[in-house]
Amino acid sequence: MRLNRYEGHEHYSDHVDPVWEALPPQLRGEAWAVSERQAGRPWLPGFTKAHPGPLLVASYRDAVGGAGRGRDLIYLEHGAGQTYHGDQLGQHARGWAGSPGLDRVRLFLCPSERTAARWRAMYDAPAVAVGCPKLDQLAKIPAPTEPAVAVTFHWDCPLVPETRSALGYYDRVLPDLAAWCRRNGVRLLGHGHPRMWSRIAKRWGQLGVEPVRDFAEVVARATVLAADNTSAMYEWAALGRPVVVLNAPFYRRDVEHGLRFWSAVPGRMVDDRADLVAAVARALADPADGADLRRHARAAAYAAVDGGAADRAARAIMETLR
Repeated sequence: MRLNRYEGHEHYSDHVDPVWEALPPQLRGEAWAVSERQAGRPWLPGFTKAHPGPLLVASYRDAVGGAGRGRDLIYLEHGAGQTYHGDQLGQHARGWAGSPGLDRVRLFLCPSERTAARWRAMYDAPAVAVGCPKLDQLAKIPAPTEPAVAVTFHWDCPLVPETRSALGYYDRVLPDLAAWCRRNGVRLLGHGHPRMWSRIAKRWGQLGVEPVRDFAEVVARATVLAADNTSAMYEWAALGRPVVVLNAPFYRRDVEHGLRFWSAVPGRMVDDRADLVAAVARALADPADGADLRRHARAAAYAAVDGGAADRAARAIMETLR
């Protein structure tokens, strides 16, 4: 039996690609995607009828949408396992670990035992904590030798306050950060979630900051990452690099979702936007307490960071297909 794959957004492919390559060639079927940036991939129309059988996906939307509807699925989580169960709205939301509506999934591939346990509590299908296959590849990228800072923001998801982007809050101090970096000879790169890329790339351009869409390129060129709420900050921490964690006033400190909010934060937090420049300067010096925060966050987010996540995922898939 051959396994097909489908990604409805380009960043899902960063997680699927290492697993796909770890599978024996005879098990790899068709690779489908909707983004033109995923070169060489065919388009979605006609996919389901032309290629029946199990499908590897990395998002809830792809699992329940046109590509995944009505077929057996292998579900690979594409984040660090953040959930929002501290809020009643988050408890019933679809798209995070433990979501309803995925009864056709035959295997869940998870970054940690924490997220695997949530899937097991909801479904009879096995859930295996493999780590982060994307991180296997990022760890092979040599760290830059010159100090450089990247800033990224998540898309403005309306589910709960903690899923909203902090860009609007920090926007007015980004010019200060850009000016400080220029004065001190520090390269500044602008990143952002693919779902808001056109908007944020325009803003980086207005600030005279180089926009970098590809996260692997950010890893190759930056030493410090400043971010609001994204799995990228956990990947960065797992690489052993300093993280500046950007809080917004609407992130509720009395609501505990776990992981980013608030039990395993991967770096020193900024609560007041006026402190952004000072926080970045401190992160560039990388004091010892930052390393302690990174180690704790890495252990909470990932079952292992040994470069073997893709191989573990591939073995679990082969066992399921058999």
